[in-house]
Amino acid sequence: MDEQSIIEFKEVVETLLCNPDRRTKVEHNETKFSVANEEILNDVVPSQLFEFQFPVILVSSVVDADVTEEEFYVPDLGINNDISTRSRPARSVSHSQSEVEGSPLKLQTYADFSFSSPSSDASLNVRKRTVVRATGVPLDKARELASYLSLAYSSKVSDHIQSKLDSDATLDDSAQAINKIPSLFILCDGLDHKRTACMYIEPIYLKATDSNKWTGWKVSSIYVKDPESDESHMPNFHKLDLSGKQIECEAKYDLFESHQENDRQPIDKYQGSLQLEVRWKKLTSAPPLDARTIIKAKVLPGDIRSAAHSLYNTLEALKLHVAGLTTSEIKWIEYEEETPVMDKLKALLEILKHGDASQLANSDDEQNDEEFNNVMDTLVFHERKDLDFTDHLWTVLYKCSSYSELVECFKYVFTVLSNGELRPMVHRNNNTTVAQMVRDSYMGKLRMPNLAGVYALQLLAEIGAEKLHQDYLFTFLAKELVTHSNLEDFLKTDVKLEQKLINLEKMHHVLEMVVMLKLFLNLPSLNLAICARAMLAHYQQEDISPSHVFAFPMLTPSLKHAFETCQPCMKQMVLAKMVGDMKESVHHLLVTHQPFHHLPASVDPEVLMDTTVNKNKKYFYVRKNESISILI
Repeated sequence: MDEQSIIEFKEVVETLLCNPDRRTKVEHNETKFSVANEEILNDVVPSQLFEFQFPVILVSSVVDADVTEEEFYVPDLGINNDISTRSRPARSVSHSQSEVEGSPLKLQTYADFSFSSPSSDASLNVRKRTVVRATGVPLDKARELASYLSLAYSSKVSDHIQSKLDSDATLDDSAQAINKIPSLFILCDGLDHKRTACMYIEPIYLKATDSNKWTGWKVSSIYVKDPESDESHMPNFHKLDLSGKQIECEAKYDLFESHQENDRQPIDKYQGSLQLEVRWKKLTSAPPLDARTIIKAKVLPGDIRSAAHSLYNTLEALKLHVAGLTTSEIKWIEYEEETPVMDKLKALLEILKHGDASQLANSDDEQNDEEFNNVMDTLVFHERKDLDFTDHLWTVLYKCSSYSELVECFKYVFTVLSNGELRPMVHRNNNTTVAQMVRDSYMGKLRMPNLAGVYALQLLAEIGAEKLHQDYLFTFLAKELVTHSNLEDFLKTDVKLEQKLINLEKMHHVLEMVVMLKLFLNLPSLNLAICARAMLAHYQQEDISPSHVFAFPMLTPSLKHAFETCQPCMKQMVLAKMVGDMKESVHHLLVTHQPFHHLPASVDPEVLMDTTVNKNKKYFYVRKNESISILI
């Protein structure tokens, strides 16, 4: 190992560290060097194995590989994943500020909210893509580079090398300011008999006295074994030497994946994610009752199998109407209705004239119960019984298929109210414009309003927001998920319509989470209430983010059934001992998916998919050995 090679190695490393563009790559001696961030490293190695010490130099072969991978994707259908859209020719509309002939809203697309079974074509698809993957270097090369790092920054050799670097006029002056020793992460080709996947070398610093005092190195070697049909690659954990070792175990369970594997009737994947993360400190195959468990969950509303799907459809319709107020464009929803909206409206008013509105709520409730029970064995949300006049009006008018139809319906309603033919009931706290018009009709003060512009749409959106406010409040309280005080911030009436809509969406996300946790984990009501309140507290300060993952600490006994019926997608055991004041560990990791994408595939895909013989998952076995060297 000559001195010039060490000098050239250090030049490459410090050139990368001094370059403000961290995407720069340097090729030297058939090896590629680059500065890696956390996102890049998590893509090449399981995140459970490392807590990286930055800066990190990533080393790979100069030859990249084109890899074809399959990915799942949800097609963009415009409104929600289970709604089929039908394009229609655009209808041009002319209008003035004073009067509207026909619709001031552009009719461009109809969306079908009809209740239909989910299909693989409409919700989840698979497509192939070609990506460029880094490849590894031979093990001998990796060991050589690790030696270069150790020698280049060791106390005895570093001063001599640095003096030569200082005299090199081609090196940028900023390199002299580098004091922090980098870590080195090397991808290996896995062709040795142990199938080494990678090596990681990081400096060790004195923590007690001087955090900048370098004292040695921690070298980690990672080996991988692919699944075998007879599971001969698996270690016998009970024969491991545990004397003087600290034991830390961890497991992850993917509930969606397990649900698909165990279901006799294959169904499309439930949208979102749901995992259990468990940690304990005993050598046991299953989590003990005193293990620490966290539910990691992300919910994406709109699944047709959710018990909250009816509320979701109504909320989506309201969103379209509110959007139309600002854009003057709307996607009218085409429902599979045999009776015209005007005829349904007249029938509704006739029933209300005779004071027999109870039959409306009862019939809807029976229909909803049957609908939900046929979808999934989960929570059932009953229809609210205390519907007032604007509630009933919304259930009919939101199914209008054009603005002109909506205007005609409102004109008919106000004519009936003005004539005194109907004196309907509205709730005392109903502050919508239509509710106030109803109160005016009691005293004969109602006058036909001017429905020019988008005023009729404004009236419809108001009563829709009011009904959904009451629906969500009733649902949360009826299921004893929260108290009224938990929802106060989301039920404010002195805010703009757009803010009301945002608050409704937040409440719906919470409700969808409750449905998902009940469906897949069958949590008791008390635990569901804890999760619901935690989400509401989060949404009081934060906006909705589709990528946000909620973490709910949970008592392990309440999830016993899930641990008994599901197999983990990841299991890890860490055996640690102290070397001085440093911890030296051996990691044993089992994962169901290929842990290192830079290694060539050497396992039959059928082995991974075959769970018919013993119903056991097939695992890749990864072992990480750490070695600490204290030099000074």
